[in-house]
Amino acid sequence: MTTHIESPTSSLDRRGFLRMGGLVAASAAVLAACGGEDNGAGPEVIPQSGTAAPKPTAPEVEVSDALLLRTATSLHHNGVDLINGLEKLGALGVVADGAKAYREVLKTQAAALSEAVAGIGGVPFEAPNPVVNDKVIRPALALVEGSDSKEDDGARLVHAFVTLAATAHQSIVGLLSVPGLRMAAMQIGSVHAKASSILAAVISPDAVVSAADIQAASPDILAPQEPEADAGAPLPPIPVYQVPSAFGTLSAVQIVLGNSTKTEDGKRVQLGLDTPSFNSFILDGQTP
Repeated sequence: MTTHIESPTSSLDRRGFLRMGGLVAASAAVLAACGGEDNGAGPEVIPQSGTAAPKPTAPEVEVSDALLLRTATSLHHNGVDLINGLEKLGALGVVADGAKAYREVLKTQAAALSEAVAGIGGVPFEAPNPVVNDKVIRPALALVEGSDSKEDDGARLVHAFVTLAATAHQSIVGLLSVPGLRMAAMQIGSVHAKASSILAAVISPDAVVSAADIQAASPDILAPQEPEADAGAPLPPIPVYQVPSAFGTLSAVQIVLGNSTKTEDGKRVQLGLDTPSFNSFILDGQTP
C-alpha cells in the first residue's frame, strides 16, 4: 500500500500535497454514496475472552461498519492534534510544509468519514481517540519537547503517525461489510501511504527499499531496529524508508524519541504505535 514518489521536494508545497490528496475528494464522494439498508452492520460479533475462569470475560464487541468508521475518524483528529502540538513546540523540522498540508487532508477526510457514519445510520464521533491520545500522542509530544534533537524527532513522529494512519485503514478494509466502504477505506489509506512515502523521502532521501529487496524479503531491511548492546548508549533514530510496494506492513510502527543526553526518565525511548483495536474502538454511544 506504500508507494515511492520520484520527486519528493516538488510534492511538499501546499498545492502539490493537496493535489496528491485528490483521492480525498473521490473518497468523500464514495463515502457519501455508501449508505445502505444494513445500517452499517458489519462482521459478526467478535468476542474477547479472559484466560482465567474465575475472572469475568471482556464484553463482546460488535465490530460494525459504523464502529470502524468512527474509530478511523477519531484517528484523523488525533493526527490534527499531533501536528498542532508539534507546530506549537517548533518541532516539525524538515516536514513542516508537508505536515501542515497533510493536516488539511486529515480534516477533509474526517468530515467525509463522519458523513459516511451518518449515512449508514450511525452517530459520528468528531473528536480525537482518547486511548490513542493518552497512550501515544501525549507521551510522544512530551518526549519530543524534552529532546535535544527536537526537530528531527518531530519530523519522524509525523512520519510514524502518517504510516500508522495508512496501516489502520488497510487493516479495516477486510472488516467492512459494504463494498463501497471497503473501496473508500482503500482510497483514503492510499493517500496516507503516499504521504508517508513523501515524508520519508524528505527525512531520508536515499533510503529506498528496492524491488529486489522486497522480492528477497530481507528481514534486515524492514525489521524494527533493536536497541544497542551498550545499555548506556542512547538509542539511535529508527531508519524510515520509501517502500515501492502494493501493500504496507500491518505491524506496529516503531519510533525512538527523547533526549540522548539524559540517563533517567528523559532518556530516549522506543515507542510502538499500534493500530486501534478493542481497547480503542469508538463504541456505540461513546461521546468525546
